[in-house]
Amino acid sequence: MSERYSLLWNDDLKARLLKRKAAEQLGISDEELEARLQRLLLLLPDIQQKLASMRPQLVAALAAQVDQLPGRLMALKAIFPGANTSLLAMRQPELVLGFDMARLEGIAAELRELLPNLNVDLLVEHNPAMLDVPGLKAAIEEARRIMPGLDVQKQMASDPQLIFGFQRGSQLIPYDPPRPEQAEEADDDEYAAYYGSGV
Repeated sequence: MSERYSLLWNDDLKARLLKRKAAEQLGISDEELEARLQRLLLLLPDIQQKLASMRPQLVAALAAQVDQLPGRLMALKAIFPGANTSLLAMRQPELVLGFDMARLEGIAAELRELLPNLNVDLLVEHNPAMLDVPGLKAAIEEARRIMPGLDVQKQMASDPQLIFGFQRGSQLIPYDPPRPEQAEEADDDEYAAYYGSGV
């Protein structure tokens, strides 16, 4: 068996196991879950590449709320009109899983006030961690402390990761916080709450 074929087979097996667990969590048939996932992929096409590595809990949550996703995506697009909302939702799923849109509007306004010369929508799309505005402000201050005279906006325009490198963990609340017994399974991956073996 070639390595490429083996990888494809493993991904297919992972996806099938994941779908089975998600269907069991929702108490629906495999066929019903598949139908919901087809609708989900039409709404969030960028999730396709992550589906095999997503945790069953996240797949189940998205499938359970697929009827609400169009409205939430429209609200997300209204707040960040220049962002690819499919990519943003893939990177920060809680934004379409019941996150308070009024709160998100306030966060967006704070970011535009903090960084008036930058394309905030695009920055948020690529770096959802910046939605933690207090954390971002602390990172900016830390960067200025270490590099006096740093032009933060100019630096973020050319290399935003430099600033985000000073940012600590996001304070956004995920849609399904880990239970205490799950804490030992957590790691430092930015999307560990949403992606991983989990099957």
